[in-house]
Amino acid sequence: MAIFNYDNLGSSITKNSVRLTSPIFDNSNDISSTLEIDFNFRDFLLTSDTFFVEVFDGTKWNTHTFVNR
Repeated sequence: MAIFNYDNLGSSITKNSVRLTSPIFDNSNDISSTLEIDFNFRDFLLTSDTFFVEVFDGTKWNTHTFVNR
């Protein structure tokens, strides 16, 4: 579990970001894999935000985008 709370930075700070990195694991011998993410975004200023997940498949990075509006 990870929490990123930027309330203490003040309301004038925008485009905050955080990066979480997992250890490398090889699942190339698996027939299929599932990545499950629970994402909870609460905004009191009614602005939109975006959450990105990047997955490396051994050749290229695949970016999955979740938008909260």
